[in-house]
Amino acid sequence: MLYKTNGFFLVELLLSLSIWLVLTLFLLPMFIQVSKQSLNTQYSREASKILYDSLQESMFTGVIKDHLTVQRKGRSFTLIKEVSKNEVCVSYENAYKEEVLLCDSF
Repeated sequence: MLYKTNGFFLVELLLSLSIWLVLTLFLLPMFIQVSKQSLNTQYSREASKILYDSLQESMFTGVIKDHLTVQRKGRSFTLIKEVSKNEVCVSYENAYKEEVLLCDSF
């Protein structure tokens, strides 16, 4: 059955490997991008929770903590009070190593 193939198996093997290589080269960067966007969404959600909790605490106690650093899920979130603008901000570093500032007024 395989007596007169004349290299057909080698061509078929190279074709299938090249298809896998092309698929990997296109899908791997998209997978990395989507996973970083997912991490950014998680970090943003955590920052929103911290901001909301600090605003709720300030409503009950009347005191807003300044330059408080909170560690959650291996990430540090810094709470900053800006008196001139009547804002409380949460600063953190996203998955792209960029500094993000999330603010809300009190």
